[in-house]
Order: sequence, then C-alpha cells, then structure tokens
Amino acid sequence: MQICTRSAPRTAPRSIFCLSHGSELAHLIECKLSDTEPHRALSRFSEQFTGVEAIQLVRDLRQPEFRRAVHVERAAQWLGRLSA
Repeated sequence: MQICTRSAPRTAPRSIFCLSHGSELAHLIECKLSDTEPHRALSRFSEQFTGVEAIQLVRDLRQPEFRRAVHVERAAQWLGRLSA
C-alpha cells in the first residue's frame, strides 16, 4: 500500500491523502476536525477517478453523511475498521 499526501497550511487544518494497492488507486481521503463540507479538490478528484472511494474523515462529526459523491464519516470509527 502506498500513501501520498497534500496539506493545506494557509486554510483550515486539513490534509488530503490517497491510498493505493500497487498501481491501483483505492481511496481518496480528506481529514478535518469538524467541518463537514468536502473541499472542492476532493469532490473534483472523486468525479475524475470514478470507482475510487472518496472519504472525508471528521474528528467531531455528529452523524455520517454523503455529500457530492463523498462519504463523510467519523474519523475514529473509519480508522478503527482498517486492517493492516
């Protein structure tokens, strides 16, 4: 599994990651503290890479949502389901 990252230091704290299995892109992930609105870059990437799961992980999320082809989920629960 490979990980690439992009941070956005000039705006609200967030990072965008992509996970791949070999040469296959598997997940697009954005991490935020409390904002539930997906960044336009994540939404654009999710439209560009159909078949790849786009997820926004939010630490302080009331309930999971689905916004513009992006799953918005609680960070702790989603990370807890990962396997090595």
